[in-house]
Amino acid sequence: MNPVEQLREDWGKLESRLRAQPDFHPACDNCALDACCFEPVFSDYAEVDDILARLTPEQTKDLKHAVLLWYQGAKAFFHLEQEGIAFPYRLGCVSCPFLKQGRCSIYAFRPIACRSHYALENPQGCLMPARAQQKYACFEQCKPFQAIAVRYVFAVGTLKTDHFGLLIYNRLCDTNEESKAAHGYQVEEKV
Repeated sequence: MNPVEQLREDWGKLESRLRAQPDFHPACDNCALDACCFEPVFSDYAEVDDILARLTPEQTKDLKHAVLLWYQGAKAFFHLEQEGIAFPYRLGCVSCPFLKQGRCSIYAFRPIACRSHYALENPQGCLMPARAQQKYACFEQCKPFQAIAVRYVFAVGTLKTDHFGLLIYNRLCDTNEESKAAHGYQVEEKV
């Protein structure tokens, strides 16, 4: 099992334990809204490569077109630090390149960052402008999730993350090394 598959399996086990708790009631299970698909999502090349490997040639062709459109809308936010990007990115209304007809086209193997957030109230509260007041759970802060993340980092051997869409763009569309360097694409540092 590769590190990304192990990460998904470990997360699935943790999520099952969380769902078994009586006070855990996510409001957005396989949500029909696409509000989260307008959030900045951070990932790494191992996860992106795993997702790209699961696509058919036709899906890859469609994705290349979608990620070029995404890049045009998102490039205005690349200068922002990860911690400060969320609100302006939301206002920019730039959706994930995997969003198709209001649904995630890779829901079964979506990034862990997408899996680790849940709305705790009515999912309608995720839509702008109410989004700023929505209560949600982010499991990136819980100790079991952190343990899973540490195992993953050691298995992959890197701590380099970037915006999910930009990583996809770099893999599928950007062949210019100078351009890649200007947008933060680098050789991953080994740990």
